[in-house]
Amino acid sequence: MIDIKPQAPTVQTVYSWFDKRKLWVNRRYQRKLVWTLEEKQALIDSILCGYPLPNILLAQSGGRYEIIDGLQRLHTFVSFIDEDFCAEDGRYFPTHLYPTAKLRRQKNANATLGKRQLPCGRDYISEDEASAFLEYQLSVSIMLDPSEELINTVFNRINTYGHHLSGQERRQAGIVTPFSDYVRKLSCNFRGDTSPEHLELSEMPSISVEPAQQQHGYTIQANNTYWGKNGIIRGTELRGSEDEQCIAELVVSILDTIPERRSKALDQYYSSADKSSLVSRLLNEYGQDSLTSEIKYCFSLLEELAKIGNAHTVKKLVGFNSTNSFGAFFDLLVVALHRSLFRNGQVVSDMQRLADSLSGIYVSIGDAQKTSAEKRAANVDQICGKIQGALTRGSLGEIYKMHEPLIVDHILRFSRTETASVEFKQGILKLNKDRDRDDGVVAKVLKTVCGMANAHFASSEGTILIGVADKVEDVNRIAKLDNVDYREVGGHFIVGCDREARVLGVDPERYLHIWRDAVDNSSLSEELKRSVLNNMQYYPYHGLGVIVLKVPKQSAPSTYEKKYWERRGDQVDPTPVDVSDVTRLQELFSRFVD
Repeated sequence: MIDIKPQAPTVQTVYSWFDKRKLWVNRRYQRKLVWTLEEKQALIDSILCGYPLPNILLAQSGGRYEIIDGLQRLHTFVSFIDEDFCAEDGRYFPTHLYPTAKLRRQKNANATLGKRQLPCGRDYISEDEASAFLEYQLSVSIMLDPSEELINTVFNRINTYGHHLSGQERRQAGIVTPFSDYVRKLSCNFRGDTSPEHLELSEMPSISVEPAQQQHGYTIQANNTYWGKNGIIRGTELRGSEDEQCIAELVVSILDTIPERRSKALDQYYSSADKSSLVSRLLNEYGQDSLTSEIKYCFSLLEELAKIGNAHTVKKLVGFNSTNSFGAFFDLLVVALHRSLFRNGQVVSDMQRLADSLSGIYVSIGDAQKTSAEKRAANVDQICGKIQGALTRGSLGEIYKMHEPLIVDHILRFSRTETASVEFKQGILKLNKDRDRDDGVVAKVLKTVCGMANAHFASSEGTILIGVADKVEDVNRIAKLDNVDYREVGGHFIVGCDREARVLGVDPERYLHIWRDAVDNSSLSEELKRSVLNNMQYYPYHGLGVIVLKVPKQSAPSTYEKKYWERRGDQVDPTPVDVSDVTRLQELFSRFVD
């Protein structure tokens, strides 16, 4: 029997939970923020009119509440109070009249605040309306200390029948398998979404998608993702997890068989015990890390080929001229590349010829829009045949060695800016005439390593790139001091680290060891220190040189200088965890519990 406690908290009480960081989201089954402005405003109007609202379901564990049902509504309540949007009549909540909300806004605690200038002279709802809004009683059911399995089951039952869910959101609802988890994490990676498994409600905007011509204050700009930049999936469909459906079909096509392009064909890999077990077993046998690297390589290769073919986007390269999304055909392109390169053991011998062979291929394949499994498999065969002339026999190692720059390019292209899981440093030397060693930057990198490890990211490991500048003024200063040209990829400036090696009078290998020694001699937790040293690599990268430090997931929280550091959401500078805050400390350790 489920132990459920019904409550009727006011909106003000819920906001106090929010302010005290008691409302949490589990990303294994919860979707992103997807409501439109109109849907948010309709909810606010319902409260102002005193209309009844559906029940909200939470799971209480310790001193916090995990949101099971009602995520969109709860975030709408608190973001209206935070003045992130106005009511239907253009009036805002008078945050300045309420100390708690006013203080939150002043501290910029909410991830959506501080990024947009609030318009002057705005109109507000009256004090009476604001009081009525805050005193509105919600219908809330709280599950007391439920098991993870019970939460998954309840979430699945509630959301399977939700009419607002897209096909992929419906599939993922309450499903936790190696396959579903892999699809979700890989999709997060390609969106540039690098947050932990568990988030505070206030952090949800940092993982949510902002479609073009809409302003919700969400961090991920649809047009800046791989899908948007290349015209593969439109912003509204990206918000509905169309990208995850593409990734799911792609993984199934590589590991098992190319599925029919219809909902029920993919459903069985989530709902059927046999199919779900099969694809999860195949995934584990293949190796998740290997498959991820291979898919990333194919994605980056297609983008590079679009440039070589002067098409600039994959959509234009293949000749897809409709304004619609073409995720289904894109999947076939990636499957064909993957089969040719990784299954058949070939390497690209002529990039220009490969770009030419893919130019207009959507038009040249007469059955490109066919949805049957047989036709789609035949289309993959056709694509493989058309690109064969640009390939030659080679080993897997040769594939990566020939295209090492694509590995660095991938990291740069899929990083919007410095986020919680990615950081860039131009080097270890100060940009002054004496070129002194900057020990401050070394300490910052080590704190960041610790912060990344403690974030325990849902989608990927942490990454620090040495040899990449993030400020134009630094680029100009480096060009003047070191007489080097930079390369720009994804809005980032690769100035390289070989220039610093020359200043120090050492070769690139010895320069790499300077960074390795800094990590090895540091006070980082031993497990973290060893894993970073084992995953630090130098890439020649077009003669510039780039060092990539990977921060793999750890088995327990890590320390640096005897402090737990963390880096969350859009927070770039790592901060020490307040160990006197028992709730925060418990949350940190809970991230490492399987």
